[in-house]
Amino acid sequence: MRGLLAKAGLTQKDVANILAITQAGVSDRLRGKQNFSLDELFTLAGALDLTVGDLLGDSIVSARVPEPSYIEGQGRIKRKFAPIGFVPNGATYQILSGEECALWGSNPRPAD
Repeated sequence: MRGLLAKAGLTQKDVANILAITQAGVSDRLRGKQNFSLDELFTLAGALDLTVGDLLGDSIVSARVPEPSYIEGQGRIKRKFAPIGFVPNGATYQILSGEECALWGSNPRPAD
């Protein structure tokens, strides 16, 4: 995405103005610390005169996403986790190792 922004001559400040977010928010999104919302992707694609597929790349847009696994967590909370080996760019799943999964369900006094 950085390449497309550079090719269009847009700075992070420009993108921040287009998306009505802070420059720090743009930086976090470009570094993968925060995900772009679907609305932001459509807005940015429109500003660049691209499709969302052009913006993200065909491999992401056409990728089949495996069904998430659910682990009973603390209290009534169910959390979703991606199957092992599936780490898409901008994933909304939290990736845990087997050891972390075991620890997640082992709290004897869950918090409400």
